[in-house]
Amino acid sequence: IGLTLLALLVLRLALRFILPPPPLPAAIPPRERRLAHAGHAAVYAVIVIACLTGYAIADLHDYGNAYFGVTLPKIIPTTEWVAGWAATPWAYVLHALLAYGLLLLVTAHVLAVALH
Repeated sequence: IGLTLLALLVLRLALRFILPPPPLPAAIPPRERRLAHAGHAAVYAVIVIACLTGYAIADLHDYGNAYFGVTLPKIIPTTEWVAGWAATPWAYVLHALLAYGLLLLVTAHVLAVALH
């Protein structure tokens, strides 16, 4: 799922650069404009990091990664310990926190849209 989301995100960002969004209404104060831009950047960043942690989780296990039957290269060596830390549980925790963070960001975005 993560690789598909990452590919869709790259497509979305490419379209955003080719067809920039319309300017925000003039009635929106500068502080809210900065928050809107920061919120969009945060959504994109969290999606990328969540996708990469998902890839890392699969990479840390012996079964590896495959995408529609195509075996993907192993980026992180299979190991239980990285720098003295149990790697797999921390990758799961980080992945879950990012997922909940994304949910919060999307909820905040929808509420901000409802305000305007």
